[in-house]
Amino acid sequence: KELKGNISTPANCAIFCNTSNLIQGPSQFCTTETYTIPNLPAGATVFCSINPSSGVASISTSGNTVTLTKLSVGSLTLSANVNTLCGAITLDKIINILDSPNAFITATPQNGLYGKELRFDVDYQPNCTYEWRLDGGVISNSTGFILNAPDCGNQPYQNLFEVSLKITSDCGQESNACRRYTFDCNTNSFANGDFCGLIEIFRLQNSSQLNYFPNPANAELIIDYKAAPLKNEEIEKTVFKKTVTLFDKTGKVMFSKTYNQKEFIEVIDTKNMQDGSYFLHFVDGKETIKKQIIIKH
Repeated sequence: KELKGNISTPANCAIFCNTSNLIQGPSQFCTTETYTIPNLPAGATVFCSINPSSGVASISTSGNTVTLTKLSVGSLTLSANVNTLCGAITLDKIINILDSPNAFITATPQNGLYGKELRFDVDYQPNCTYEWRLDGGVISNSTGFILNAPDCGNQPYQNLFEVSLKITSDCGQESNACRRYTFDCNTNSFANGDFCGLIEIFRLQNSSQLNYFPNPANAELIIDYKAAPLKNEEIEKTVFKKTVTLFDKTGKVMFSKTYNQKEFIEVIDTKNMQDGSYFLHFVDGKETIKKQIIIKH
């Protein structure tokens, strides 16, 4: 409402100018976030900008609402220049844009005070919490832990166990990873480290083997190819040219690479791909294999 008899100074303008107005919205986000400038007086105009103006986020505005969308990890200042009947005011807010968490497990065998150990680690990621589980039970909330080898006693055996990790960012995004290991009492050593997700194996017509896992995928999709055994005279005549392409459901190419080796392992980064169905095409000469891949974070 306006002050009667004083057209030049509306009451809501005075309230806006004489209170500590801030840009409302979180001080950090992961993908996209909306910010508002509340209590704008009648007739006020707003111009919003970000610094740096490019590279970190894109900006779109509608009235007193601003939407920022992540382009890369970093910090920016959101500025709102508000022009009112009682003058111009500039509001600033520093915003941090966080990286998506990446639960990539590293396991390192080592000798400890109590015998063989397996050290599990993940890269430190700011603004995140960690939850390690051993066979389903929480074992650590730090960036890593050490697993002691089991006591084999007089009965040699293989001990199978499962290690999983969940990383959660401050803005709620999650990344999960899980691997299975064994401790072989015969060799007194840890082995394997297979992904817990479904491993799909496909044999091509020429007896070559294509493995892709896990499916569903979270942070990464592994492509493992091994050519069929060849005789020496066949190797010289064989062209090891294979192409791996990953499409989204609209046909957009998300990943594509050609290989000239008789065997290879490719790790496709899927942590920034949206949840949903994707299609993996593997071309080996005249043969094309097409498989559906699910990405679920």
